[in-house]
Amino acid sequence: MMPKLDGFELAKSLRDHGVETPIVFLTARSELDDRVRGLDMGGDAYVIKPFDIPELLAVIRAVVRRSGQQTSSIATFAGGRCQFDFVGRTLQIDEESVLLTARELDLLEALLHAQGRYCSREELLERVWGADYEGGSRVVDVYVRYLRRKLGDDVIQSGRGLGYRIP
Repeated sequence: MMPKLDGFELAKSLRDHGVETPIVFLTARSELDDRVRGLDMGGDAYVIKPFDIPELLAVIRAVVRRSGQQTSSIATFAGGRCQFDFVGRTLQIDEESVLLTARELDLLEALLHAQGRYCSREELLERVWGADYEGGSRVVDVYVRYLRRKLGDDVIQSGRGLGYRIP
């Protein structure tokens, strides 16, 4: 039900091109034929809307576990003080859970995926807020400040004319 290309054909095309990335169908199409078709076309799991977040996270953990890619689900940074779980989208600092808003989680995830590389405001704006966002780029600075309050001022570095990074 996506524009131009449906999920079934996308999954088949990815598999035909040798892409082994796990595929989880998240859809309102609940008919038995649709579920079977999705799995036969290369899907690893099929979750029907409406769903509960804990169920979706459990399905993702199971698919990642089966694919053998679980080793990269936790990023440790800030000298080992901070741990971010990409699958569960949780943050711990000194073994204490820290609550982040969805936008803060998205920003932290984008910075961690950059693996120490500086990310410009524009890059972060597009990755976190999306290409359709019409506000100014300074919103990135505001959310970096929110994260610094929670992570510590020294965790996110800024480079003049370069952007932000987590070393």
